[in-house]
Amino acid sequence: MIDTLNDRSASHDDARSQVYSSLWINCYPLDIDPLVSSGESSTIYQRAGDLATIASDLQTRLDEAKAMNDSGITPMGSDGSISYYLPDGYADTAENVVAYNSGAASDGEQAAINLEEAIENGTDEHGRSVEEIIAEMSRHQDIPAYGAAFIEHVGLENLTQIPIDVEVALEPTGRPGGGVVPHTDYEESGHGRALADTLGHMLAAASTTWDDETAREAADTLARSIQDNPGEDWAAGSVDPARMSALNTMLGASRDVDLDGQDSTEDAGSGLDFNDAFLVQMGTNLEQMPSGFTPPAADGGHRSVGDDSNPLDGLVHAMTANPDAAQQWLAPTPPGPVTAETGANSTLSRVQEMMDNAPVGDNRWTDDWAAIAEAVSESPMLPTSIGTDTQDSFDSGGTSRATTVSGILNALGESGEQLTLSDTARNLVAETLSRYPLGVQVSAQAGNPGTLTLSPGESDSVAGRSEQPLFSDLALSNLIGQVGQNDDALTLFTASQIVFNYYRAREAAIVARESGDHTPLADAVKDQASVDGFVTGAISRTSEQIGAEADSKVRSYIDLAANLASAVPLASEGGTVIKTLVGSARSTAVGTTRTSITEALADSEEEARQNSADAYTDGLVANQTLATLALLQAGIYTPDELMSIRAHSTTDMSTVINNDGTLNLGSNGSLTAEQYDAIYQMGDLLPTDDRAPLAGIQQDISVEYGDSHAAAHPGDLTVTPSPWDH
Repeated sequence: MIDTLNDRSASHDDARSQVYSSLWINCYPLDIDPLVSSGESSTIYQRAGDLATIASDLQTRLDEAKAMNDSGITPMGSDGSISYYLPDGYADTAENVVAYNSGAASDGEQAAINLEEAIENGTDEHGRSVEEIIAEMSRHQDIPAYGAAFIEHVGLENLTQIPIDVEVALEPTGRPGGGVVPHTDYEESGHGRALADTLGHMLAAASTTWDDETAREAADTLARSIQDNPGEDWAAGSVDPARMSALNTMLGASRDVDLDGQDSTEDAGSGLDFNDAFLVQMGTNLEQMPSGFTPPAADGGHRSVGDDSNPLDGLVHAMTANPDAAQQWLAPTPPGPVTAETGANSTLSRVQEMMDNAPVGDNRWTDDWAAIAEAVSESPMLPTSIGTDTQDSFDSGGTSRATTVSGILNALGESGEQLTLSDTARNLVAETLSRYPLGVQVSAQAGNPGTLTLSPGESDSVAGRSEQPLFSDLALSNLIGQVGQNDDALTLFTASQIVFNYYRAREAAIVARESGDHTPLADAVKDQASVDGFVTGAISRTSEQIGAEADSKVRSYIDLAANLASAVPLASEGGTVIKTLVGSARSTAVGTTRTSITEALADSEEEARQNSADAYTDGLVANQTLATLALLQAGIYTPDELMSIRAHSTTDMSTVINNDGTLNLGSNGSLTAEQYDAIYQMGDLLPTDDRAPLAGIQQDISVEYGDSHAAAHPGDLTVTPSPWDH
């Protein structure tokens, strides 16, 4: 194409020149001089030049692609194609192509030379200090060619040493009054850490140009670089803590991303986009390293430019932006027979061991694990695992994804008898749990599930759902208890359960009307009772642990659930039901246009407490009311049956049952206090003829609610919910 364009440009210009000569020889018989003259005003001359310029620009791109491919910066595609690089938002011009490819590569190599010289002599040949060179490097840190050329010059095996060399170069070696400064008195200059962060960006950018084999080799080289003796197995004495601190800061470099989608929280940001194969191999290497060891004290201390005790600190942060790599690292195809359970048990054990590397709490380490779980839960199923051909069967239906989520959240939830999370982590946990409502319902039933994941059945309410993670009583109680301390997190989690319950009951009602089998409907309302009992127990337990007002937190959840349940039929007319419900709940507070169900049912709750001091709580009465509401919304009762209830009830049912036997369940997504009270009183009056599974449903709800409440909050705080039995 380039040759054709050049030939066409030359032939056009030759033709123009011939015409112009003839025009001159014949004394300009035609007025076409502006078309064929040789000046810049000539139209044909300009167009021939345009073709030549296009050919030149294409040649520049081809030359750049060849150069980048030859240097390994942009690998050849599977179809034999080669490419050049341009960052997002930049025009594909010849100037930009050169600047971000060969130009960037040249600049990256020169930066390495200049930095080495400045570390050695104090300044480079241009008189720039180490600090000035680092600042200049940071302006190009995300350009793959720049990073790749820098790393190629210094060598991956030396990358973790350079920030330490900067610290040594910039640290004082003597005191003003004389004497050498002991290493234990050194204060970090900050420049070594800044350089390590910049190198992390450059490493990430360069890694995106590697093929999988190159990436794995790079991970091995980099991991060996933090060993004193790369030939030895990992052991505390073979790890160089200073270089490990540099590696942690590199892998832990961040980009400014709102992790939880809430403006009210301050996030630590997300990791960078690395090559997946690089991160998976790096994880395999670093997982073998010891943690929490005491560095050698031969010289009284060591330089540090990051975390020097937890070898996974930076890697886990990097995984927050690379969920596919996280999934492949944490839930690889297990050896032997491929089953969900063998994979899940292995993942949970590994994650628990790794999570022990650092304290779990209100910190970045914990936020990062929660962010990985959230990112993996949202990511699509992986067709294959890096380096294997058997991932299809293991991840059929999202098994690998559920295994990863189960491992992380169970490890978080079981990290101690009491859990503390940041608001960011609370939102991330709520987001993750909201994607697995069935898993939450199964886990909320009294007693730990028998497995760590669950394959949904084929009923319409769960059809199409992926494999579900399951949780121990201790893990789920701690997680939901923390979610309950943040209004945004609790709203999202509750909305997901309400929507799931609504559609499950609606599908069960269809089964009941078509087949006469009311068992699925009875199971749906009883499972809802289990979830509500568990949630109120978890919120109450955590609130007591942290000194929050438990009764107030529980009532807030009850009111929230009631208002969402009454609004879901209206929201279901839209396309995104949960989003609609959450938006409505966040913009409308109880006490304005919403009715508090706990206040509306105050008299009924007091009566229930007198009848049963243990099982009946504010939440139980509200749950029985919402169960009756679900049955009414299911449409399984005829107008005649409803009219009979209205006629024989001692409570005024006119607020709920119209004169013609139709239901009045509100038109604006909210029920009045009178309606809530009428619905509660109606619970024991609903007909059960030909509906045997619904006979005694209120008592069944009471039992389910109470058992699950006790599972989440067994009693006083000296009794802990059940962990997994390992």
